[in-house]
Amino acid sequence: MGNQRLVGVLLALLLAPVANGLERYPGAILEAELREEAVVSHRIVLGSLQKINNVLEPELYEFVRGQRHSETYYLAGERRVGAVIRFYAEQLAETADILFQCEGRDCGSSNYWANRVFDSPILYGPEQFQRYLIGRDLVSGNYIAVYVGQRGTRKIYVHIVTLIPEAEELRDLEAAISAALKTTGRYVAVLGSVEDSTDSLVRALVQVLTTSPMSLAVVAHDGLAAGESVSTAMGRTLRLSQLIKQKLVTGGLDPDQIQTYGVGPLAPIQGEKTRIELLVLDQL
Repeated sequence: MGNQRLVGVLLALLLAPVANGLERYPGAILEAELREEAVVSHRIVLGSLQKINNVLEPELYEFVRGQRHSETYYLAGERRVGAVIRFYAEQLAETADILFQCEGRDCGSSNYWANRVFDSPILYGPEQFQRYLIGRDLVSGNYIAVYVGQRGTRKIYVHIVTLIPEAEELRDLEAAISAALKTTGRYVAVLGSVEDSTDSLVRALVQVLTTSPMSLAVVAHDGLAAGESVSTAMGRTLRLSQLIKQKLVTGGLDPDQIQTYGVGPLAPIQGEKTRIELLVLDQL
């Protein structure tokens, strides 16, 4: 009786939907699971890999702040990567907007996907036996990526990544920006590095300026990189502020509301980091 109960529990675990809402592939065995609670910037791949300036990179990607969960499964006895990706694609098509998918050599280097994108070497195998799919859930807004790889030994592994974009944090950010701009006319966002995503800042700022129209100066600051001149750093930070303006305009703001500046290292703070300073120029 005890053995029957144990078998029943194991079957229930194998057949139960996972946290991302996808039904588990029949016979799938969970090999690894990672749940990151910190809200940080993650890169989501939305295009095939290609060499850019002789460096292998995705041709299209986006940075999204949020929490990331990942699960890796071994599919015992399965040898059909096409059947596996169809199993997940059919589920995603019912609930998500499919953003990108690729198969085989069209996806690019399997080594890059396994080690650089997913940090999971067990996924590496012949490139013709790989599949990738990413969608965004229409209800939750979560990004769900599925990568299927078959190793040289013919073992098939599935890696599923769920990225949960920040929500409450975004509302808190909107409130903080709104309060600072109304009371002091100034808000400072510390990025840490130029590569950090500004998407959350932009989304929150669009909401604030839509509710309370005002014209702003977007001033980007950063310390000198190794071997960099002050003028080069100023140009680099100007491009960062211009990128933020472009995103704000894409979000629906009037370009005349936003002025952009890059001052590089000319206004340092202790523990110099990349930062964006928002200054109110006029209430509209």
